[in-house]
Order: sequence, then C-alpha cells, then structure tokens
Amino acid sequence: MFYYLLSFISGIFLSLQVGINGQLRKTVGSPVLSSFISFFIGALCLGSIFCIGVLNNTDTVSFQSVKNIRWWMLTDGVLGAFYIFSTIFVSPKIGFGNMFCLVICGQLLLSILIDHFGLLGNEIHSINLFRIFGVILLISGVYLIQKK
Repeated sequence: MFYYLLSFISGIFLSLQVGINGQLRKTVGSPVLSSFISFFIGALCLGSIFCIGVLNNTDTVSFQSVKNIRWWMLTDGVLGAFYIFSTIFVSPKIGFGNMFCLVICGQLLLSILIDHFGLLGNEIHSINLFRIFGVILLISGVYLIQKK
C-alpha cells in the first residue's frame, strides 16, 4: 500500500512542480534557465541527502560500481531535463490538463511495452486483454478530458 500511496503523491507533486516551474519561467524569462535552476536545486537536495547517508553509514558507495555505469544510463539526466523543459515550455500553451493527458498517454504506451518485453531489467508483465482494455479506457479518458 505504501508504494501505491507514494506513487499517487508523486503524481500530485509532479503537477505542483510544473506549476511552480511555470511561475519560475515567468520570473526568469527563460524555460532553459528555469529548467536549469530546477535541476540544480534538485541536485543540491539529493547530494545533501546522499552525503548525510554516507556520514551515517546508511548509504555506501563503491567506486567500482560507478565505473560500471554504461553510457546509455547517463541519458537519464538528458531525458529528465527534456521532460522538465518540455513541461515548462508546453504547459502555458496547451494547459496543464492537456499536457498531462498527453504525458500520461506516452507513459502508458511505452510502459506497457517495457513491461511486456521486460526491457531495462524490469520483470515481465505480458500484455493481455485486461491491460489492453485498461489502456483503451485510459486513453479514452484522456481524449474526453481534452475535448472542449
């Protein structure tokens, strides 16, 4: 239950973050600068939490594990930056509801494929009629929300 609640709260915070980033963009005048500020503050926050964990021996780091990072794993930061930038850039143009509907559609379609094929080291959850019907219902809901 904890993981479901955490996922739900994460979604709430994501919507809040886009709104805050939109105000930050208005203040600084640039979607790129506001994205940078967002990532910089996030990096400081995570760096502080990591350092506290290392000092308290609750988080250990192995330089060997850092050496094993593959190049494609570093694209994660690029993908995150693209997401933050695109939400800051797009939400004032098409609105939060439309933007998040399209974001959710993209997430649903790719996540079903990632689950089905067990990509990126994830456990396989095969596509079945229930999952297909669920995706159709969710995408239909997205369509209805976007209708004016």
